[in-house]
Amino acid sequence: MNMNLVIIYGISSLLGFSIAKKLCENQQFHIIGMYRNSNDYIEDLNKEQQVIKLMSVDLLSHDIKPSQILDDIVHEYDNITVLYSCGVWNHSPVIKITKNEIEHVTRIGFRAPVEVMSRYIQYLDDNGKKWQFIATTGLAGEKGAVKYNGLYNATTTALCNFARSVASEVSGSGNIVCLYSIGLFDKGQEYINNLCRQLTIQRPLSLEKIIEPICQQITYPNIAFNGAVVELSDGLFNYQEAANIMVSK
Repeated sequence: MNMNLVIIYGISSLLGFSIAKKLCENQQFHIIGMYRNSNDYIEDLNKEQQVIKLMSVDLLSHDIKPSQILDDIVHEYDNITVLYSCGVWNHSPVIKITKNEIEHVTRIGFRAPVEVMSRYIQYLDDNGKKWQFIATTGLAGEKGAVKYNGLYNATTTALCNFARSVASEVSGSGNIVCLYSIGLFDKGQEYINNLCRQLTIQRPLSLEKIIEPICQQITYPNIAFNGAVVELSDGLFNYQEAANIMVSK
């Protein structure tokens, strides 16, 4: 059986963890997971035979070096997917944004995934591997540019546009860069149901509806999605009302 490798940045988040658990049901995958802090999700994944490596990495200061992770095993895999599922939500009036918030949000939401994408593409191309890079963000784009959401939206929008540019560079190669722009979904937040009842969607998206299309693309890479920014939002097109409510608390 040909084995495929999935490298997940943010595997200790509910989204990253849930995608990993779903992929563990498919015996054609091995998984490497990156996390900042250990938690119950990491303890659970330590028991999965399909997870071959879990690594603590602080993306605020870590240099991205795929060779340190893959040199001993890259020859074992036909296809490699890198999934970046890290981000920092920010909601505040522009006059209250701090230097540390700017550094944290832009580093995790834009600069780190850009570095991950760049370094892995170079490394995997040099090793003759087929690959895809998938990132997840919150809702982004021009229609997401609403008050109290400026820093977060600017960061996620920048990543979307960067991914589109990279997709153009690799077009025709058979490799894929795509991004999933996700609305409000149920991560078990105490406030989520009350918040969503005040919004157009009325209730948060279920986790299953979010991970299904992402796992589908990982399992059956569709070249038509190269350059795509896929919105998973159930009609919620921006975070305006959510930001209003969060700022007022």
